[in-house]
Order: sequence, then structure tokens, then C-alpha cells
Amino acid sequence: MLRVTALISLGVMDDLPESEKRRVQTINVVALVALGLNLVLSTTFFLFIDSSESWPLRGLNLVIVLSYAGALALNATHRTDAAMWLLNATGLVNIVVSSLVLGLGLGSIAFFVIVPLTAILTSRGDDLVVPVVFTIGAAVGLSAVVVAGPSVPATVADTGWQSLVLIGNVASVVLFATVVALYYRRRVDRAEAELAEQHARAEALLLNILPSETAERLKAGERVIADHADDVSVLFADLVESTSLADALAPGDLVEVLNRVFSAFDDLTDRHGLEKVKTVGDAYIAVGGLPSPDPNHLASAAKLALALRDEIHRHSVPGLGPLGIRLGLHAGPVVAGVIGKRKFSYDIWGDTVNTAARMESTGVPGEVQVTAIVQERLQHDFDFVPRGEITVKGKGQMETFLLRPRTPNNRT
Repeated sequence: MLRVTALISLGVMDDLPESEKRRVQTINVVALVALGLNLVLSTTFFLFIDSSESWPLRGLNLVIVLSYAGALALNATHRTDAAMWLLNATGLVNIVVSSLVLGLGLGSIAFFVIVPLTAILTSRGDDLVVPVVFTIGAAVGLSAVVVAGPSVPATVADTGWQSLVLIGNVASVVLFATVVALYYRRRVDRAEAELAEQHARAEALLLNILPSETAERLKAGERVIADHADDVSVLFADLVESTSLADALAPGDLVEVLNRVFSAFDDLTDRHGLEKVKTVGDAYIAVGGLPSPDPNHLASAAKLALALRDEIHRHSVPGLGPLGIRLGLHAGPVVAGVIGKRKFSYDIWGDTVNTAARMESTGVPGEVQVTAIVQERLQHDFDFVPRGEITVKGKGQMETFLLRPRTPNNRT
């Protein structure tokens, strides 16, 4: 089985396009099947039929065998087009001469139907010349044989093997077409399975980059995706002392730590129903209420913020101890959309985004700093520690609070 697979793969190179790999292998399959049938039929004919009139077939058989082998050799040395022409020309000549020698009564003309088939299967998908040339060649050859009207050699008819040869020829045509078609269907099925797998990987990658709703819109052909949302939650999280972390760790170790932390953040973000927007260096940005509206987005964002704060304590670096984090949360209107042509990304813009970023950058390590808007909307579900007014770049003085989970004695 391995030897057959190796023969079928003669001339196949890894850098060939999938369609060309399929063509190379199809040429090998056709050549191998034709070579095998030619050897079996000719051997059977010469063993059981003693005919002095069969001498043209003896010489033809040797030429045909060498030609099919030559097609395999050309294919193996990456001269695929030459192999294709030799293979199809050999088959056409073989059928015409055999039909003229054996006559119309032995069924050899049935082989004419496979000439266009092999021409189509072994030529390139955009090549119409080869199928047209050999279809015309088959039509001309068949017409010539019918017009000539050769009869079955008397010595063949006298042996009583005429019916057996007829059955053998017709059965060989069916066998040839079946084997080639089965191989081609298997090859196409495999290509379709690989394509489906690649499509699934592309889908998964796209969903890792974009929200599912946005990805569907992009696939549907929407060229400019830009949405305005009146009320969303924007959460910023940034690792504390990240500069010292970068200085203390080798590049590979730093990436491993960040990947481990942000992978855990991704799981928590999904669990709380928010959408990860992006990571920028050691900063993590998520949004609630986008791309699908959610009336509870702010509460979900607050729960996520506390979960991220708790999660970071589970990660430590040898020699540096546990990691730290600052978090900022704000809610309000944003503009969201997809930017870029190749390395595109989903992003959000607006004053709400800038304010959430300021809540993080002016925050306290290990705490979630929020605006008065957040405190007012969530005061019945969470505890808040007033921090007073702080100076926020671009905003002036702002009253901020530190978010805490609601303790049992403070429940209303």
C-alpha cells in the first residue's frame, strides 16, 4: 500500500498549489491504471489467442507500455505538462490502433469514451485546449474506425474467444473509469475537508479578533463598520510595575507571563459577558454593552473588574512576588468600529474611553477606581469608598470612588 501511495505521489512537491498536486497525482493514477490494464489485456490476448494477425498489437503493446512508463518518469521529474500530453496521446493512439486491428466486434471502441475524461482530469482547470484537442481526436479516431469497419480477425473468431475478449474490453473500460473516478472523488473529498478545516480555523481566528456580530457583518460584505452606542461600560486594567517586570525577565519569560495572565482575563471576560477590545502592551481593555446592548452591562463590568483584581493575585513571578494591577471603570457613549485593511482591529473611541483610561492611570494599585456616574448607578449593588476629588488630565477635578464588593452587613 505504501509503494502504491509513493507511486501516486511521484512529482508532488510541498510548495505546489493544492489543485496542481491533485493534477500531478491524477496523471500518476491514470498512467498506473492504464499501464496495468494494458499489461493484463495484452498478456491475456497473447496467451490465449494464437493469431498471426496480432503482430501489430505486439509491437504497439511494447510502445504503449514504454510510453505510460515515460509519462510517470516525466511527472516524477516535475515535467507535468509533458507527462500529460504523452499520457493522453498514448491512450488515444492505443485505442485507435487496437480498434483497427481487433475490429468492431471486440468492444475496443468503448475505450474512446475515456479519452475526453482523462484529458479533462489531467489538464489544468483553466485549460480548455487539452480537453478540446483530445475530444476532437477521439471523435475523429472513432469516426475513422467506424468508416473503416474492420472485422474481427478470422483467427480470433475461430478460437471462440470473441465473446470473452468483448466482455473483457467493456469491463476494462468500466473498471478504468471507476478507479479513476473513485480516486478523484476521494481526492476532492480530502481537499474539501482540508478547506473546511482551514475555514474553521479562519473563523476561529476572526472571532478572536472581532466580536461575533461584527465578524458576521464583515463577512456579509459590509465595508465600513462604525456604530454609535449611547451607554456602554469601558474597563481598563494595567499591570503595576510592568517596567521592572520587563527589566527582570527575559523576553520569552515576559511574554509567557503576559500570555498566562491575559488568557485568564479572557476567560473571565467571557464568563461575565463582556467583550475584550484589545491589549496594548500590559494593558487590558474590555467593554460591556457592545456590540449587543445589555441593560446590566455596568454591573457585569464591575463584577469583572473585581474578578480581574482577585485573579491577578494568583499570578506571581519568581524573585518579584505577586503581580499587581490598577483598574479603571466608566460608563457612557462611545463610537465603535473596525479599522485597518489588513491587520484590522475592533476598537472604541470617545470621551468615555478616555475617562476610563484616566480612572486606571490615576488609580490605586490593587483597586478599581470608578467615576461618580458608576457609583451612582451601582450604589445599591456594590460598596464604594470615596476617594475625593482628583485631578484628571483633560477633565480637571473629578470625584472618584474605589469599587468594593457588597459586604453582608451593608446589604439593603
